[in-house]
Amino acid sequence: MKLMRILAGLAVLAAAAVATAQIKWVPNFQTAMKRAKATHKAVMIEFYTAWDLDPTYRENTPGQQLEHETFADKAAQAVANKFVPVRIDVEKEGKDLGKKYHITNYPTVLFLDNKENVIGIIDGFEPAEEFVKHGNSFLRDLADYPSTWAKYKKNKKNLAAVTRLGEIYANRYDIDQALQKLAEAEKIDPANKTGKLSDLYNNIADYYQNASKYDPAIKYFKKTAETSKVTDKLAYANLSIVACYFSKDVPSDPSAQPDAPTIKKIRANFAAAKPYVEATLKLPHLKAEDRQIAVQDQRQIDQVLGGTIDDDGG
Repeated sequence: MKLMRILAGLAVLAAAAVATAQIKWVPNFQTAMKRAKATHKAVMIEFYTAWDLDPTYRENTPGQQLEHETFADKAAQAVANKFVPVRIDVEKEGKDLGKKYHITNYPTVLFLDNKENVIGIIDGFEPAEEFVKHGNSFLRDLADYPSTWAKYKKNKKNLAAVTRLGEIYANRYDIDQALQKLAEAEKIDPANKTGKLSDLYNNIADYYQNASKYDPAIKYFKKTAETSKVTDKLAYANLSIVACYFSKDVPSDPSAQPDAPTIKKIRANFAAAKPYVEATLKLPHLKAEDRQIAVQDQRQIDQVLGGTIDDDGG
């Protein structure tokens, strides 16, 4: 039985290697940095642990999902190959590097420029569509940063430069710098009349949502929801608020049965989310995919508030 478990684990690692064969992984971090400097590319590091990829430990972990779903996707592979990609076991050869960049969750995908500065982070599993969006946004940030910083230095009241810098800092999880730029932007445009603060609000909220800090995430998404006039930005903020409310107070263990007080909190959260779904569905020229998400959210809210889930956890 022990031998069978070992063989099963090896088979999974082999399957992961096949699934990610189209990504041109380099053998180690030193090689990745040398190649990045030679090719003027950025580096993509997947920090993983062997046990997270082993289904004999637990099936369908975030690491397994990242390997078998995201990195098996051709669009995600194409984005990964825009960087110099390297995979590092954070419990073995990647211990020191993991400490340097404060890696505490597995998997984490870290993006560095060729001077080893962080330009982006994906904390945990992301589906291919989100990975593609974020990978490309980190590349845009890297390209935009020098000229944006120059504009800001020339004129610190240049609202476009201030907000763009804030967005970049939020994407890099440098939340203190992002909030500082937000404070500067709000002094220039307190009511977001220009609409230039919307993406910055959303990026800061994304940071908090990714960190499972739902109350501050909701706070900043609401700033977009209350001030923007652009349907896409409003839909993103509204549906993100709904996602935050759906995630609040839910037991971290999906197999755990919530008690009656927890059920009441969950119902209250779903009730709070309802107006944002309704507002989304009323938006003009709403994209089909956003409408589909809103309709699905509405069904979940109706199911929870309609009494499908009992107060005793049944």
